[in-house]
Amino acid sequence: MPQFLPGLGSGYALAALLFQALRTILWACYRPYPRAPGPLPSVTVIVPAFNAGAMVEQAIYSAAAADYPGAKLKIICIDDSSTDSAWTGIAAAGRR
Repeated sequence: MPQFLPGLGSGYALAALLFQALRTILWACYRPYPRAPGPLPSVTVIVPAFNAGAMVEQAIYSAAAADYPGAKLKIICIDDSSTDSAWTGIAAAGRR
């Protein structure tokens, strides 16, 4: 076994530990910015679906349940000729 391998492994382990310590320190110091005053912008969520089945319906419900004013939120679903029940899920979410 070459003589440099244990030193190389130790150096890599030390670098990984230092990187993780830096990430932990940055995580502990993080403070979110306060929301800017004034009106919120309009947001469009695009949900692409191709043979997504029932998951597309869950994705639409998840986007609709976002903590954002409903008047400023627009959800667009795009179905690319799915051969499963994706369109049924999109239609059910639209009715709901």
